[in-house]
Amino acid sequence: MSPPPRPVVRSDGLIVTEAGGDTLVYDLATHRAHSLDPAAARLWRLCDGTRDVAAVAAAAGTSEEIARYGLARLSAVGLVVGAPSDAAPISRRALLRRAAAVGATVVLPVVLSVIAPTTLQSQASAGCKGVPCINALSCCALHPMCTGRPDDPKPGQCV
Repeated sequence: MSPPPRPVVRSDGLIVTEAGGDTLVYDLATHRAHSLDPAAARLWRLCDGTRDVAAVAAAAGTSEEIARYGLARLSAVGLVVGAPSDAAPISRRALLRRAAAVGATVVLPVVLSVIAPTTLQSQASAGCKGVPCINALSCCALHPMCTGRPDDPKPGQCV
């Protein structure tokens, strides 16, 4: 029988900042930004490779089931390696139902992620402003005006 997995925080290529009560983590490799609520941040910080899931849960003051849920979310976005991969991880809804059945209040770890555009994607989102054109039809919907005249042999620019 193999020892229980000991999750470890991935630390390379991450920029971590505290903002209010949340921890913001920017992944330089994937250009994704992750916002960890205090419960998720606590789990994330406890993953130092010395604790198994039960010990992480105990140190975080939560149940092992909730710790597994949070670690699965952190692992899914690439912030934790070595987290247990259950064949059928429990859903947020199932955890809340179980808590309600026994009249307990539960705080679930929340990980919100967004993809940050690369520099090239940011420039492309400006549309076609400044692109050569010969009439308004050759400009995009974001910048439908053309500084050139249709009969002018020299193109204008979309503005």
